Amino acid sequence: MVTPTRFQDMASFKKSVHRCCDDFVVESSVQYMAFTDVTLNRFHDIDALHEGMTSLPSMVVLYDGREEVMIVKFVPNLLHQMAAARFHDILHEKFINLGVDNRIFNVGSCRFGDLNDKCKEADNAFTTDERHHDEFPSFVVEVYVSESLQMLKSDVQYWLTKSDERTRLVIIVYIDKVSRKILLQRWECVGDGRPRHATVQYSHALG
Repeated sequence: MVTPTRFQDMASFKKSVHRCCDDFVVESSVQYMAFTDVTLNRFHDIDALHEGMTSLPSMVVLYDGREEVMIVKFVPNLLHQMAAARFHDILHEKFINLGVDNRIFNVGSCRFGDLNDKCKEADNAFTTDERHHDEFPSFVVEVYVSESLQMLKSDVQYWLTKSDERTRLVIIVYIDKVSRKILLQRWECVGDGRPRHATVQYSHALG
């Protein structure tokens, strides 16, 4: 599990995330950081820097307003960006073949949820032309470059349970640098409503 860090001030926060992100890029060590005592006002201050894309590293966040906890997932790694872009191209080609490419839209890492409860950004989120702009996406893609999948279930559970079944599918792209493989998993709520694998796990060897 990720050991939480207590938020103290913006300067120490920026220093911490930059240091951890640099370690992740060089060593593919820890892809996540967790911060406690992140009030809504503090989150808005962080968000202003995050949206400015200048003072903070490339990252997506999950924020729990009730617990005042924020989880940061770093996404600057080249393998991460390549995997996300390649998988988007594959999906878009499938949409074209099915004749639905003008009805399904990639909304990127837009944030979904309630700041007073929980909200989250995906690596890639897809929605249809029938949905309102602030509704949860139809399905999301999450990319992981790490030594373990310890945070995976928490992300999957958020999308499949907090969306009131609006998000039906979560596709996980996991890059295992040890075995040099890309693992794909498809998650959805089945039967008793708990998130679980809906298909077998696929793997593709890295070149």
